[in-house]
Order: sequence, then C-alpha cells, then structure tokens
Amino acid sequence: MYLKTLRLVQNRNEIIKEVNFYLGINFVVDEEKSALHNRAGKTTFLKLIDIALGAKDKAYIYIDAQTNNKNGELENLINNNKIYVELVLTPDLKIENGNNDITLKVDLYKRGSRYINGERIGLTEYNKKLNDILFDNAENKPTFRELIPYFVRVSAKKDNYDFLKNLHPATKFTTYRAIYNYLFNISDTDGLITLEKTKTQLDQYEKAEKNYRSLGNNDQQVDILTQKINTNKSRKRVLENKISDLVKGTDFLNNRKKITTARKKYIDMKSQLDDLNYRMQVISDDIQDTESKKINFNQNLTQELFNEVQSMLPEIHKTYEDLISFNTALKNNKLEYLEKLKTDLEENINKQKEKIQHFLYENQDIISLVKNDDISKYDELAQKLVEISQNITKQEEILSTLEDFSRKEKELHKKISELNKNVKDNSENFQTNFDKFNSYFTKLVLSINQGAPILAYHKDIKDFPVSIEDLNEGTSSGTLKSLILCYDIAYQEFAKEIHKTVPNFIVHDILESVSGDVLAELVEKINSLNIQVVVAILKEKLNSSKISQKDQDQYTILKLSKGHRVFDTALKQTTQNMSLIEKNKINKYR
Repeated sequence: MYLKTLRLVQNRNEIIKEVNFYLGINFVVDEEKSALHNRAGKTTFLKLIDIALGAKDKAYIYIDAQTNNKNGELENLINNNKIYVELVLTPDLKIENGNNDITLKVDLYKRGSRYINGERIGLTEYNKKLNDILFDNAENKPTFRELIPYFVRVSAKKDNYDFLKNLHPATKFTTYRAIYNYLFNISDTDGLITLEKTKTQLDQYEKAEKNYRSLGNNDQQVDILTQKINTNKSRKRVLENKISDLVKGTDFLNNRKKITTARKKYIDMKSQLDDLNYRMQVISDDIQDTESKKINFNQNLTQELFNEVQSMLPEIHKTYEDLISFNTALKNNKLEYLEKLKTDLEENINKQKEKIQHFLYENQDIISLVKNDDISKYDELAQKLVEISQNITKQEEILSTLEDFSRKEKELHKKISELNKNVKDNSENFQTNFDKFNSYFTKLVLSINQGAPILAYHKDIKDFPVSIEDLNEGTSSGTLKSLILCYDIAYQEFAKEIHKTVPNFIVHDILESVSGDVLAELVEKINSLNIQVVVAILKEKLNSSKISQKDQDQYTILKLSKGHRVFDTALKQTTQNMSLIEKNKINKYR
C-alpha cells in the first residue's frame, strides 16, 4: 500500500488542506529562514499521517512532546471547527480512482471517532484492521503500532528515540525480537510472544507472592512452617487422647447438654449452701461476741447524767435501776434474735443438704463427672483443641498458598527455559535473510561513502536482537541520520525480494543533519525504486544538496512557512468569520 491523498476537513465537508503523494521522494518543505525553523509545521503534517495510521494521542498535534507546551489556539480551532484528517491508501498510485483504495478518517477533536471506508471503528479494532491491510497480519502479532514506527518515523513523538529501538523505553527485548523476527521472516513470532507472556505471568506471580507474604504472619519458610504444622498436629492428638480418656465409659457426648445443665444446677445448689454456711458463721460469731461482752457502767458518771436528765424531764418516772435493767434486756433480746436466726439457718442448711443429696441420687449416672468437675476439664481441653485446630488450618492454608506460588513459579521458569531454547533454535535460519538485507544495506551505504555497516542479528535471547556493526572500524554517530534512511530503503528492497507484505512508504522527519551531497544521492536512489518516501526538510538543505529547483518543485508536495502553515487556511477563515461577526454587531447598533 502507498500513501495517495491526505486531506484536512472542517465543518464536515470543507476541505482546508489537500495533499497528493507520488511515487519516489515527496518533500514537505519548510521555507522559513533559520531563525523561524520549527514554526512552519512540517512535523505537524507528519504527525497527521501518524494519527491517521492509528497513533492514540491525537493531542500531540498541538502539544510539543519534548517541551509539553500547548498551542491553545490550534486546540480550540480543531475542537470548534470539528476538524478531521482523511488519509487515502492505495495499492497502485497509477490508478486515479481505484476500487481497492482504503480511506482512513480520524476526528481530531475531543471525543472524535475513527473510520475505515466510512465504517466507525474503535481504536483497538482500527489498528488490527490496519495490520491486516498494510502487513497482511490478521493475527495482529506483533501489533500494528509495534510495526508501523519502522515505516513512519516522526521524531517529535517522544517514544521514537532510536531507529532500532523506536518503541517506548520500557519495551522488553523479547518484544523487539518478535518484531525483527517478523520483519525479517526469521521465525514464527508465536514462540516469542508466548515467551513474553510467560515472563509477564512469572512477574505477576512473584509480585503476588511478595504481597501475600507482606500480610499478617504469611512470610514464613516452607520447611519451618511444615515443622510447625507437624508439631501442632502432635499436640492435637495428645489433647484428643485426653478428652477420649475423660469421657471413656460414659455416654458423655450424647448427654452433653444434660450434663452441662446438671453441672450448672449442682454449682448453683452448692453456691446456695455455701452462702447459708457463711451466714451461719457470721451469726455464730456475733452470738459469741455478744455473750462475751459485759455491761459496765461508770456508776458515778451514769448516776450523775441520769439525775441531770431527770431534772429536765420531770415527766419521766423511771429510776436509775430501771435504766440498768433496760440495757440488760437489750442484750438478752439480741441474743434471743440471733439464736432464732441461727436456728432458722440450721434448718435451711439441712434442707439444702437434703436437696443436694436428692439431686445427687437422681443424677447418680453422671454425678461423678459433675462432682469431679470433669466438665470444666473437658471444656478447657476442648477450647485448646479448637485453638490448635484453627492454628493448623491457618498454617496449612499459608503452606498451601506458598507451595502453589512455588510450584507455579517453578513451572513458569521451566517453561521460560524451554521457550528460550525453542526461540533460539527457531532463529537459526536468520543468516540467509540477513545476508539478503545486508546486500542492499551495505551496498547503498558504501555508494555514499558512509562506511561499510551490516545489520547483525544476536541469537542470545537476553540481548537486543539486532545491532549495526561496521565492517571496518565502527559506525560514527555523525553518519547515523543517513544510515536510518539507508536502512529503510534497503528494507523496502529486501521486502520486495522475499515478497513480504509491508507498507510501500517511508515517512521521515530526521534528515536535517544529512550532508547535501548524500541527500542528493539518496533522493536519486529512492526515485529509481518503486517505493515512496515522504520527508520533512528545510529549503536550505535542499539548496545545499544541489538538487535543481526544477526537481525540488517536482518532488515537493507541500510548502510551509510561518504564514502558510498546515492549519492556516482554517485559522484565516475563522478570523475572517469573526471579523464579519464583529462588523455585523457594529452595524446592528448603528
């Protein structure tokens, strides 16, 4: 598939920009002077291609990924005018209105949708369909957004930082290996994808185990935990034997409720008897104390007090002797009362003893357990048995979980080891295809005097899968930019030779540091092949490359400057419309 047409449309059907692509080199030219470079919008145009090809973040049209600065005016314009981008793909650029053309449409405004040939599609399915369309990769392994950065290199997008490692920095080597194996037909990528998923599974299990061990008392060694369980089971057996000895020969368990009720009643009766005995002891002590006390008076003092009181209360007709007799009577009365209480208590105590004896007689089949308090012993042993059983259950649960983690992690480690071996075995056929690729790559680089590099394949699964190696003394960083384009051109030739379905276009924003003569040679090479390359470039660079003005005009698909940027038509129309509104407001109030 080739790029055919890109349109920017606002307000449903008003085209504000339309660009047609051609076979060979396609220049998007920044015509500004040096001081105003990066303001004309050439990178913005390439971003539109990337968004039409499934880039998730549409906001990166008006947000600089490197500085995070936002162009608020452009954001408002897109949202207010409901601007969308439309990209037409075609299998043959020579056919003007081909039946096999694919039209991609992406609403750039917030909450906008995506469409393929007019059908509204969610982002995930959108990219899956593009994988089928551009790579004939219906299985979506690797994913479309893992593959397309090797054909659409928009350097302003922050995760494109290296032309061999051009995905997010956190991307794993196995993911890259799956991509390169797919692009170079080295082996089936299923094994690598399975390997990646298995490693992810292992990471998840290890994290889950770590989190589990951080809870409560779960962080224990399996062998020590096993010893604890075995010891607790021994303690449990001892308790079970004690309980068995306690209830042996009795119908203890079947009469558990009856025995418990009898025990409670017996304890209550004993408690009542103990209370009566205590009261009897108190009364006996009081009687003894009362009998031992003598009534002693100070004869003179008492007589004197009595005479004084009698003189003040002449109506009292009692003698001093009467006072003495009264106090003596009080003591005797108290003793009589206490003796009466004692007699009543003795009667109650006897009755309570008879009641207990009667109870013991009626419950003689279980009374030994009650009297010996074996119920309490049973309860104590049973409670300990419950506690130990609960500990064993908890410990066995922890042990089972830890063993499950360990078993699963061992299985995954074994699986990863086997997958590593299979992946390495399956990649033994790399040499033939890499030789084919390097026959184009090395020859092209040598033709522009930029060294003698090859793309090398690393079989070790722990290594990044590919690297650029120079056949002489190493590749300098100064030649990197030209190497990227040479790599992409060589890959297009290689893909055609092995009949690999890939995009027939390359999109670049990374050629500013390529020397003029090298650029001219690369343009000539591109135009000699049946491929399509879209390049954002400075007018100054084209002039320094000694490409004729005629050729520049022929190959240029879009000219940009500060006054002629990608969205300028929409901005000007919006400004004009606002001016008309303001004029109408003024006329209205005249």
